[in-house]
Amino acid sequence: MKILIDLQPCQGESSFHGIGRYSMSLAKAIARNRKDHEIYLLLNGAFIDSIERIKSEFKDLLPAKNIITFFIPTPVAQINLENIWRSKVAELIREYAILNIKPDIVHISSLFEGFDEDIVTSIGQFSNDIPTSVTLHDLIPLINKRYQDSHSNFKKWYFKKIEYLKKANLLLAVSESSKKEAIEYLSIDESKVINTSEAVDEKFRKISISDDLKGKIFHKYDIEKPFMMYAPSGFDPRKNIDRLIDAFSKLPKGIKEHYQLVITSKITDGNKKDLEDKIVKAGLTKNNIVITGYVPDDELIAMYNLCGLFIFPSLHEGFGLPALEAMACGAPVIGSNATSIPEVIGREDALFDPYSVESIASKIKEVLTNDNFRNELREYAIKRSKEFSWDKSAKRAIEAFENLYKSICVKSTNQKENKKPKLAYISPLPPEKSGISTYSAELLPYLAKHYDIEVIVDQERVTDEWISKNLPIRDVEYFKTNANRYDRILYHIGNSTFHKHMLSLLEYYPGAVALHDFYLSGLINWIHHTQDGNSLFKELYKSHGYSALKFLKER
Repeated sequence: MKILIDLQPCQGESSFHGIGRYSMSLAKAIARNRKDHEIYLLLNGAFIDSIERIKSEFKDLLPAKNIITFFIPTPVAQINLENIWRSKVAELIREYAILNIKPDIVHISSLFEGFDEDIVTSIGQFSNDIPTSVTLHDLIPLINKRYQDSHSNFKKWYFKKIEYLKKANLLLAVSESSKKEAIEYLSIDESKVINTSEAVDEKFRKISISDDLKGKIFHKYDIEKPFMMYAPSGFDPRKNIDRLIDAFSKLPKGIKEHYQLVITSKITDGNKKDLEDKIVKAGLTKNNIVITGYVPDDELIAMYNLCGLFIFPSLHEGFGLPALEAMACGAPVIGSNATSIPEVIGREDALFDPYSVESIASKIKEVLTNDNFRNELREYAIKRSKEFSWDKSAKRAIEAFENLYKSICVKSTNQKENKKPKLAYISPLPPEKSGISTYSAELLPYLAKHYDIEVIVDQERVTDEWISKNLPIRDVEYFKTNANRYDRILYHIGNSTFHKHMLSLLEYYPGAVALHDFYLSGLINWIHHTQDGNSLFKELYKSHGYSALKFLKER
């Protein structure tokens, strides 16, 4: 079996965060455990500087020819609406490149990429012929709706990615929590979602720290005392840093005088200024809380080993990799009792309520004032971290790929032997008072001799007796969720409001169009006055130029 892994998250901003670590580690483990399978990697030529770095990571695992780069027109980041057309072209280019590689399975390491950088991911835009697997990290913007308003363009982009996600043949969830989210919020069949979990790279381990190295790290990052630590891997509100700062401010005076709180992760100047203001507002100083910015892995590992306590107060995580990294280095770790974090930490007495400042402060105090408990957490951390393994995750992923491939081969054989191509037939039908609905009612019995047809309608009922008895009748939402199941899509479009839903569907689900009217002015006019507000102006300008707009205004 030929398995192609899309490794774009190891090229962009995600490479500095947990998703990048996950993507690289799982891909390497899959390559190590590939058995007789061929493993290929797909990289984005827009990030040319990252390609040699990634190739070097796989130099002992894969032939150089198995690492393939595709090239797209840039910019495509959809934070800017001017890039939308390039993004659509780039999606087709990427999928065409994949089709030429002819993999048996494509795995997308992170689908929700490309809003604010030149990464491109999609499913089923060029072809539905290649089975696709996607890592599901989380559904945070879907569940916590405030994230949908982070930018005016974000919501539309995010829900387009959700539609792609629904087309995937297989989801690899990074935790049981993420798996449950997919089943609950997307109504995805449980059999399609496999919990492969996560792990840490072998370099995250207990090591001996020399006085010289400790001195260099303390000097570089302005650390002056024993410290507790948080590596949030980002600074959005769900990372819960404000409550952590407030909790630190409520600790007994003796603890605050003896310990600093060190927060490490790549940070923008704006986020750093906001945190510094929060620190002052909490009655603390820069001496109490140190914000390091980005810390390279070798120094991060040393800091995990040096810290007196690692705190993970996040409100929502797909997995929570920094907590496991700290545990692998022997740090005593406490964290939220929310989403996936209890799965990682694995003991109730090391958890707190992340929404309660008092609960966070109380658990910090308990660990720092109880030597026996703290030492017990240190010993437990290393044992617990060894229960997670990238090789285990990779073997689960490969097994899921194999099962998917087998099921598709069986299904394909059965379809060839017993089934006609599956057709989505999108048209108004009786009792709608349209010549096209009558036309379709007469055509469908003859077309059904050649296709397995499902009719897609935007109406409350269908009264044609033959259609009702012989064909499945689906609504538009069903079609959106299951569009990748069809071999053909056929739209019947005419100049009336009976077709109002079809133009937007065509944009995302291309198909053949039977155009029943040469002029669509009535349909465009309806959309203009009820939905878009600019449709008529755009079409007039496109067809007849500025003079048509001037004529319309002067009427």
